[in-house]
Amino acid sequence: MLDKNLYSLMSTSEVADASSIETMDFVLNLEVLNYCAHHCDGCFVRRKNDLLDIDLDVALEIARDMDKQGMRFREIILSPTDIFSAKNSLEILEDPRLHQLLSIHPKTRITTTAMFENLDWQNWLDVWAVLDNPEYFRSDMIMEFLVPINPEKILAHDEEYYAQFQRALNFMRFETPKEVDWSFVINVHYDPLITQNYDELTRIAREEFNTTIEFLPSFFRTGNDMFIRDHLEQWRTFLREVITDDNMADTMLTIADKNHNGLNTVVINYRRGKMYLSPFIYEQILYEYPELEIKELNADAVMEKVAAEIIGQLAYSVETTECYGCDYMMSCTGRNVLSFMEIKGIKDCVFPKDVLDRYNAYGVDPRTERVKRCESKTTSE
Repeated sequence: MLDKNLYSLMSTSEVADASSIETMDFVLNLEVLNYCAHHCDGCFVRRKNDLLDIDLDVALEIARDMDKQGMRFREIILSPTDIFSAKNSLEILEDPRLHQLLSIHPKTRITTTAMFENLDWQNWLDVWAVLDNPEYFRSDMIMEFLVPINPEKILAHDEEYYAQFQRALNFMRFETPKEVDWSFVINVHYDPLITQNYDELTRIAREEFNTTIEFLPSFFRTGNDMFIRDHLEQWRTFLREVITDDNMADTMLTIADKNHNGLNTVVINYRRGKMYLSPFIYEQILYEYPELEIKELNADAVMEKVAAEIIGQLAYSVETTECYGCDYMMSCTGRNVLSFMEIKGIKDCVFPKDVLDRYNAYGVDPRTERVKRCESKTTSE
C-alpha cells in the first residue's frame, strides 16, 4: 500500500546522538542484480554484470555479526539495475539467505531501483508474488523504490507514460500489503531540459505524483577521475542555479542534513564476496574502491576500518583548501567524503556549501521521505 501522505512526510529530523552506539545503523548494498532493459540518461551502471554465482553467505555472516555488536540492520539495497527487468531478480528474491538477512532485524527494509515505464507486466507480477510471499518476507516490510524520471515525457504529460505509472501505483496502493515508498530520481548529468524546467518538474512530482525528486550520482561508477571532477563541478553549478529560497523546501538535498548517514551509520558495498565502505556524496557511492576494502569480513574489522578512515580523513583535512575547521567537516568525515577526496586527489570542496548553508540557516529539512521514514522507524526501536 502506498502511504497517503507520501509527500508531506518528506519535509523532520529525529536523528539521535551520533556518538552513541545505540544510534548506529548498518546498511548493506548488495551488488547482485544482472541486466537492465532500460537506458536512462546519466546512468553508468553496468547493465550486464555476468554474475554467475551469487554468494550471499558472506553478506549474511557479517550482517549477523554487526547485529550482535548492537547495530541496527536498517536497510538492504538491491542494486545495481532495475529490479523489474533484471534477469535474476526472482533468483535473488527466492534465495533463502536473503530471507534470513531480512529477518535479522524487525525493521529492515529493501531499497532498489525500479522503472514504472515500459513495464513487462508479467515480470512485475512475478516479482511482487515473491515479495508478498509471507514465507519469504514480512507482510509489513517497507519497500522503497528509486524511479528514474523521464523529464521529456513528464513535461509533455505523455498519456502512455502517465497510464503506465498509474497502473503501477494502483497496484502498490491496492494489491500489496507492503508499505511502499517511492521517489523520482535524476541521475546527475547535464541536461538543459531539467535545468530550465526544474520548478515545474518538482511541482509535477509533488502535485501529480505525491512524491519528490532525488539525485543519484551514477557517474562515480565510471571510475574516470576527470569525468568525475567534471560532473561534480557541473552539479555544483546546477544546484546553485536551480535551488532558491522559494523552492528549496521542495528539493530534497540530503547532504544538507549534517546528521544523516554520518557517524551514526555504516554503509557497506558487497560484491562477489568482497566488502567495501561506501562514501556518501549526494547519495551512497556504490563502487568498489580498493582503498576502502574491508580485508577481514567481520564486525570488528568493519569498525576498525571505520575508525581508521576517520583518523585518516582528519589528517587529510589539513591538506585540503577548506575542509579543516569547516562546519560540515565531521559530517563529511562520517560519510567518508574526505576518504574519497584523498583517493582521487581532490583538494577543493565537492559540494555547493552556500546551498547547504541556506538549508541550515532557514531550518529547512532537506531529507527525502524514505530517509525520514528509515530514521523515524529505527529510532523508535
